[in-house]
Amino acid sequence: MSTTADLSLLRRKLAAADYSPDIYVRELASRCVGGHELEQQRKNIQTLSEDTHSHLKRNVFENYKQFIETAKEISFLESEMYQLSHMITEQRNILSKLGQTSILGDKVPSALELGENGSGHPDVVYEGDLPGDKSKRNDFEEGRRKLYDLLDKVEGCSHVTDVPNRFLLHEGDLVEMDLNENTALHRVHGYLLNDGFMIATWLPNRRGPIRFKFSDLYELDSLAVVNVRDLGGLKFAFKLLVYPDARLFQCANETAKKDWMESFEDAKKRRQKEQETQALKRSDTITQRERERLVRASIRRNPFLRNEVPENTANPFDEKEEDQEEGEDDENEDPENDAELPEWMLELNDDLEVLVAQREFEQAVDLIFKARVYCNQHSDLPMARVALAKLENRTKNLLEILENELTTEKSLQGGPRSARRAVKLLVKLGRSTQACELFLQHRSAVLKTTLSGITSNGAILPRVQRLTRSFFANVLESSEEFHKALGRIRSSSFIRWIELEVNNYADIIDSHLFKINVNGPLDVIATSFYYIREQAVQMQKKGVDLTFLIDARFRRNIERTICENRDRTNEAATKRSQEDKWEPINCFNQAGTETFIEEMVGAGFPTIKAYVYEECWISLTRNTTSFSLNYLAFAESLLKLFNPSLRSLINESLVSVFHSHLRHIEQAIRSDRLRDTSPKFIQRNAAFLLDTLLSLVEKKFMERTGMDCPKLAKLHASYSWMKESQSASHGNSGSTTVKYSDPNFV
Repeated sequence: MSTTADLSLLRRKLAAADYSPDIYVRELASRCVGGHELEQQRKNIQTLSEDTHSHLKRNVFENYKQFIETAKEISFLESEMYQLSHMITEQRNILSKLGQTSILGDKVPSALELGENGSGHPDVVYEGDLPGDKSKRNDFEEGRRKLYDLLDKVEGCSHVTDVPNRFLLHEGDLVEMDLNENTALHRVHGYLLNDGFMIATWLPNRRGPIRFKFSDLYELDSLAVVNVRDLGGLKFAFKLLVYPDARLFQCANETAKKDWMESFEDAKKRRQKEQETQALKRSDTITQRERERLVRASIRRNPFLRNEVPENTANPFDEKEEDQEEGEDDENEDPENDAELPEWMLELNDDLEVLVAQREFEQAVDLIFKARVYCNQHSDLPMARVALAKLENRTKNLLEILENELTTEKSLQGGPRSARRAVKLLVKLGRSTQACELFLQHRSAVLKTTLSGITSNGAILPRVQRLTRSFFANVLESSEEFHKALGRIRSSSFIRWIELEVNNYADIIDSHLFKINVNGPLDVIATSFYYIREQAVQMQKKGVDLTFLIDARFRRNIERTICENRDRTNEAATKRSQEDKWEPINCFNQAGTETFIEEMVGAGFPTIKAYVYEECWISLTRNTTSFSLNYLAFAESLLKLFNPSLRSLINESLVSVFHSHLRHIEQAIRSDRLRDTSPKFIQRNAAFLLDTLLSLVEKKFMERTGMDCPKLAKLHASYSWMKESQSASHGNSGSTTVKYSDPNFV
């Protein structure tokens, strides 16, 4: 029984700052002797857990009112935050309108229309518009205003408005459909931007003006829109192709679908013209800078060319001004101050697509990390922030591809190396938990496929051995691959996985050996479990100990099998004893005698020749030899099933069966059945059972377990009187004092 002092000591150990579960379990295993002390420690920990749980529950009840008040305060603060956000948005819109209002009545160009140098030239030209095209500028400003309004409607979309030249083109409600079954999945709200397509899901519980939650943002360059014909229950739908996936959306009616398709087409055309204009402007800028650099270099080499240089290109009379301009050019050429991204960043998306298509995932991950470092170092540049947002989408697509490497049916054919490759990359990308779960699911699928491929035809024992070899080989391979891919992290998940797979394996073995209401032969069951334990011991030497799980999982069925076979053996011994005529065995001829001797020697009785007389007679009864063969086979089977948890049951079964047979002989001696039987014949049978059979079983018990069985040794002393002269007992059975067996064996 656990005391208060034990629980308080255990509580201090578990609450210590330097507490380590591994060290505590190791010390507990080395200190405790036997399963009883471990069970007591488990009860102590369970008691402490229940005490802690009740203490926490009591604290919750005591502070329940405070919890309610805190929740109300949080809800109130949340509503105030939404109100502040709405007020800030309104103030921003008012300031934007004030900044565009002139006292003369004409409209002032907005900051987004002006370049960084304030020259009045727009940095971005939309759809080839001229700066004086007011209608196009109005469309941009209206779309930009709608984009800012999303902050009050969509949760988690603040990063969408960080891009300065992004604006909203079209929006509407959609229903996402299942690609295979064409059934509705959930409602979404789509937002078509000038450079992408954003999807937001409906919030079931609205909080203030927020109605949607940000889900995905796809680049317009990386998606394709496909019209879907009306078929069956699927109407007014279009498909969105985003490498490597596809999504199906359904509109409310034909008009809504037509608006979406036209908006996508206009957005594509607008985007293409923007890219062409930006590419042309970038090439002109590079050409102009290169021309000016060459002119300055020529002037420095040949001063007589200064008169031939146009006045707006260089000033030959002011060397200081020239040096200052050269310094300014050098500053403009500094990549940290230049708004343009390097060429490898501009081609980042294309390079990632090529690497993924060629399955060069390692290089793709390295490129992602390189791009992240660059974007973080240049986070003050708008183009870097845009590139970082696009990079996150590419990273998400790569994560989905790596997950498919572990979940698809083809992954089972790639071997452990392909799975290890995907797991390492997922861990490198910061998804260690997901990588561990997917890896263990992959190994479970591999193990299930391997075990299901073993045919159920043929004998039981070879089938069980094939299943066992495959199971332990796969578990060992899984352990090695787990430590290669994940190291020492998530070891607890691997232990839980092993326990689950041992239960699944045990269910398969139970279906072969322990059928419903019918057990297999004892020798087959014993040989099977002896082989299973040998495989577990071999695994233990390699660092994976499954002996405890195997013993605990099969213990109940093995105990039931031992008890049933023990009772069956006792019943057979009782029946043979009742039919025993106490006559020597007649082999009829020399050949029969040799066959009998060969059978007994093969079973383990090399001294059987000493009981042969007159060439064909054996001075043993048929019951004695039959019991000896059956009991020896029974003992060998039990010893194959031996483990520390079954020691008591096996000892009791061996003693019970042998003691039952000796009791039948004792009853026969005390009765009148053996009055005409020679006492020497009875002594030889008793001596064979006690000196030969029982000694042989004790020897096998010692070899298998490494220790003696005290209860078997007591049988020698309790029934040694049977080997003595029986004349007194035959002469006067009423006055004979018969030695009874030890009550421990009843």
